[in-house]
Amino acid sequence: MQFVTKWGSHGSEEGQFKQPFDITLGRNGNLYVADMDNNAVQYFSPEGQFLGKWGSPAGMGALAGSVTGVVAGEGEVRLPSVIASDGEGHVYVMDLGTGGAYGNLPLRVVKFTEDGTFVAQLGEAGEGAGQFESPRGIAFDRDDNIYVVDAGQGQVQVFTPEGEFLRAWGEKGSEPGSLHGPSGMAIGNDGLLYVVEGDAHRVQVFTTEGELVRGWGKIGREPGEFRFPSDIALDEAGNVYVADSLNDRVQVFNSQGDLMGAWGTLGTGDGEFTVPTGIALSPADGGRVRVWVVEGGWKAGFGRGGVYEGGSRVQLFEVTVG
Repeated sequence: MQFVTKWGSHGSEEGQFKQPFDITLGRNGNLYVADMDNNAVQYFSPEGQFLGKWGSPAGMGALAGSVTGVVAGEGEVRLPSVIASDGEGHVYVMDLGTGGAYGNLPLRVVKFTEDGTFVAQLGEAGEGAGQFESPRGIAFDRDDNIYVVDAGQGQVQVFTPEGEFLRAWGEKGSEPGSLHGPSGMAIGNDGLLYVVEGDAHRVQVFTTEGELVRGWGKIGREPGEFRFPSDIALDEAGNVYVADSLNDRVQVFNSQGDLMGAWGTLGTGDGEFTVPTGIALSPADGGRVRVWVVEGGWKAGFGRGGVYEGGSRVQLFEVTVG
């Protein structure tokens, strides 16, 4: 692993973040960050040059206690926590959800063009087919079908590229094959669906029809263990990269779950992390993969405290793969 560059700090100006939570690489080569507490999607060049943003201009601090019944406009996002891009030049944004200190917020999965133009809304809040309680991850297969993992229902729901509901599978639980707090997923070149579960501190691998293939991980600080992992990405060689949030590191496994390497420790220096929450990869180039990691910071840290030392930035690394 080689550190390349970094950008970002805590704030509301262009290129600054308030609890950024996820990151994705668009088909156009730009990076898109779900900047949760700024209610915005910001996008950058691969090296961090600010290019633009869209979403609501007001942070949730200004709206807390007065947003019951608020309906987000087509070009707005409300507490965006998950972001993903497909092979057709679209960016999907998941709003955090309903309830809590912020009142009754809209829960949506929204499809945009890469410049932020609203295209469509996928699904709606609810407990039925094509409805979500707490969507937490999105992935795309070779046919651009859309897979959404819903932590609230413990299900993976599948949609056509046009948003038509196809099927759902899974159940809520902590036993193997069930889903307990899923927080990210990706489909590999092997056609399998890799799901990382923050509450279960593990990775599980399924067929796209929902059959469990294998899994690994448990709570802990040792190599191969996790503490509230929040995102997952796969390179073309089948290696699995996990943002191990409360261990402040990235761990890399082969497709069978064998640990290949890891980097990071708590801190604000180059190659150190303060709650890494999102991860994105480039296609391999000469045996090297570019890895972007976004850090949510202390406020994203599951009870670590509402201070802002560390995090609120993106770091770029290059990793040799094989």
